[in-house]
Amino acid sequence: MVKRRRYNVLNLGSWAVKKKCSRVDEDKENQPETSDSGSATNRKTSKTTIDFVNVESLLEQDARSEGCRVIFLPKFHCELNFIEQCWGFSKRRYRMYPPSSKEEDLEANVRKAIEEVPLIAMRRFATRSLRFMDAYRKGLDGSQAAWAAKKYRGHRMIPDNILSQLDTLATSSS
Repeated sequence: MVKRRRYNVLNLGSWAVKKKCSRVDEDKENQPETSDSGSATNRKTSKTTIDFVNVESLLEQDARSEGCRVIFLPKFHCELNFIEQCWGFSKRRYRMYPPSSKEEDLEANVRKAIEEVPLIAMRRFATRSLRFMDAYRKGLDGSQAAWAAKKYRGHRMIPDNILSQLDTLATSSS
């Protein structure tokens, strides 16, 4: 959909999340600053300004009109983004195929590896990501969140009293 609608989403970073994505054919005045001087400050200001916080981007509006929902996930956080876990699964499958120097074989192997990710695994990865998000929302740090996600693996959410449980464990071990 991004290509079809001709959105310019290259190098927009978090700017695209809260401000509308401009189309390539629109004038440049709506584009984010590219100079290093003050661009981070301007982005931070626009993200926290009341006028921009609740503005739905054009990408979100177009997706909603198509019956879809856009979810912005943090990049390179495999515990929060289940797509990263799916990629890891497919990369593991890809490594099982015999090595080849032919481009056609490599492309076919990539396609097969991606198609081999079962739907049940995708759902489990998504549930695991939600468990980590819930742990971070409750104030846990990385190692505590990993412990809680492993301990409460059969649950969709971490219990509300997790911090008191961690305090109890810390005092009993010392």
